[in-house]
Amino acid sequence: MYYNPSSSSKLDLNSYEFPKYAVGYLNYLRVERNLAPGTIVTYANTLQTFLRWYVWLQTGDPLEKFSEMDIQNVTLEDLDALGRNDIYDFLAFCANDLENSATSRSNKLSALKSFYTYLREIEPSHKIHSNPAIEIAPPKKEKPIPKYLTIEDAQQLLNVAKSHGNDRDYCILLWFLSCGMRLTELTMVDLQDIRKNGEQMDVLIKGKGRKERMVPLNKPCIDALERYMIDRSAQHPDEAEQAVFLSRNGTRLSRRQVERIVEKYLQISGLHRKGYNAHLLRHTFASTAFELGGNVVDIGAQLGHESIATTQRYVHLIRQNRGISTAIGDALAGPGTKA
Repeated sequence: MYYNPSSSSKLDLNSYEFPKYAVGYLNYLRVERNLAPGTIVTYANTLQTFLRWYVWLQTGDPLEKFSEMDIQNVTLEDLDALGRNDIYDFLAFCANDLENSATSRSNKLSALKSFYTYLREIEPSHKIHSNPAIEIAPPKKEKPIPKYLTIEDAQQLLNVAKSHGNDRDYCILLWFLSCGMRLTELTMVDLQDIRKNGEQMDVLIKGKGRKERMVPLNKPCIDALERYMIDRSAQHPDEAEQAVFLSRNGTRLSRRQVERIVEKYLQISGLHRKGYNAHLLRHTFASTAFELGGNVVDIGAQLGHESIATTQRYVHLIRQNRGISTAIGDALAGPGTKA
């Protein structure tokens, strides 16, 4: 049996049966800091859990009685006697007994820092000598494993773009899926960044921190670009605009415009229900390239990752999803991978 604090955004301090100093702290949050009711409830729940934990330690009662702990008799002297190790013990209790996530424990730590700061600095009459939580670093949060489109979903998206869209939109989707570009990187590609060498073609990508990298285009990407360029020249004969991908007005596509293009075809194909977005097309390139036998270092270089550890996250994801088919069509066969 675990304690689950109320998630109500309506603040009723009487329902907590707090000591007076705790009520004063929460009123300070409401009046002076003007925090939202929902935020104050979160702080109140943390404070209630912390005080119950202290009483629970003193009584030695089983965890089943945790929510019954009477916290009104916890004194300021009791709180002043707690040190850093006690805060560590509380956070460990939250992790092990309450099964709180790293994010939840981090929020509780922030609330305790704020609470002790109030007792020491805002209301000095409380005579708290130290803040045992102030120098404790928040729990390290695990980064979520990236989502990505399955091969079947990616093929479906391209088929929808081919049948319902235009050459520009199809080329954009194919470049995302085959080259692993970031959204901003795609919008920043200029005509002069396309480098042709015989039948081969590369594109100069201007990445994060002004770092540049050359990304090879596979034949489907080259064919899609050449088809789009015919339409581009016919619709926008003015050569002043150097951006490769143009809006109907002949200006460089913005990030939001590209996002809307992706959203449009996700909607038509019904894939929006799976929570896909433009950035996940980049993830899809990484997962597809690895499934096709691509080298982790090469994939990371094409994605513009500064650390191989970032690329390894994609690898971890793929190894957890070995059921995905490796029978991908030529349209998604990324450069440097085994088809």
